[in-house]
Amino acid sequence: MDQRDGRDIMTGICSKKTIKVVIWGTGNIAGQFIRRLDLDTYEILFFVDNNNGNQGKRFGRWDIEKPEILSYGNVSFDMLILCMGGWRQVYSQAVYELGVPVGKIENAFLFHKIRLLQFYEQHKSRLDDEMRNILCYLKTNPLDVFNYEFVDRYTEDDFDVFYDDTNGLYYILFQGKRMYMSRKFKQEYQVRMYCNQLFVEQDRCSPHCYFDDGFQVERGSVVLDAGVAEGNFALSVIEKAEKVILVEPDKDWMEALKYTFLPFDNKVVYINRFLSDTVDNQHITIDELMKTERIDFVKMDIEGAEIMALNGARESMADKQYRLEVCSYHKPDDREKIEMVMKQYGYYISCTKGYMVNIHGDNMEDPTPRVFVRGIVRGYKPCVDMEA
Repeated sequence: MDQRDGRDIMTGICSKKTIKVVIWGTGNIAGQFIRRLDLDTYEILFFVDNNNGNQGKRFGRWDIEKPEILSYGNVSFDMLILCMGGWRQVYSQAVYELGVPVGKIENAFLFHKIRLLQFYEQHKSRLDDEMRNILCYLKTNPLDVFNYEFVDRYTEDDFDVFYDDTNGLYYILFQGKRMYMSRKFKQEYQVRMYCNQLFVEQDRCSPHCYFDDGFQVERGSVVLDAGVAEGNFALSVIEKAEKVILVEPDKDWMEALKYTFLPFDNKVVYINRFLSDTVDNQHITIDELMKTERIDFVKMDIEGAEIMALNGARESMADKQYRLEVCSYHKPDDREKIEMVMKQYGYYISCTKGYMVNIHGDNMEDPTPRVFVRGIVRGYKPCVDMEA
């Protein structure tokens, strides 16, 4: 791929023979990024890092400088590329402390952004107004999962992080309740990065927001939460639900969930399996669960296995009036497939507003173009019978 094509779409900068870049960050993400960089197109001037211990050293064959070298035009460069996990805080530092123009800043998902923009340049007929607004946003912002102004309202310092000496786990307070992190979280900054993304995704303007004024868990419902992870969804409804069934295959998350839901243990069922279309020691289906449980509301966020899980509910979907909340952002065609299954059983369908871009969870070198995807497909049947 000609890496300059995407830059033509974004800024027109590629009338230049080479693009002079500065890379901020000297960790694994930076190493992965430069391995994919076409050095005939991009000339790396140097690296910068906030870590004093790295400044003055070298990253590969390039010098590592203090960020202040970028201050207000001291160095001429075309692009600053932020290669770290929590890049938004560094973005603010670059813009507000060092005066770097916003249109010059990208992140490690630069090539995903280029391919996305190239795709929609070639398929303009697929664009709607929401997509066009995102493309305008991307003219002056790096690519992320959520490409909206509301994201800037959140920072990793907005909440307190606590450590429980009795079990060795970090936790935060979510809606006034302890929400524990997996034992895989070894440092506080990891918790901050992870939980900040949770707050972003549940903003009322987010395509991943589970609830709006017209779609809620009714009081007294039995709720199935599949793909629980830290449990923010289930924790948000635990007080009004009659029972919550947690289906989570990760043993570390399951351990954390048992601490999180300990105050509500009498109304929680823990199932350490995958929700799928088969039943064995590692998998379970909704139809199988329905043999012993009443289920009224189903939420799924199961890493692209949502279609299989719906196929595992075919018997009960035919006569049960579930409320369904099914994530559709993992694969480009998930929305259409999810809607097709729901329609077969007479469900009314809607989607959350806005679009996501799934830039995580796979190889950063994957050449497949990223596209705009809906976050959640909702399904319901009228006249929900809570006693069914």
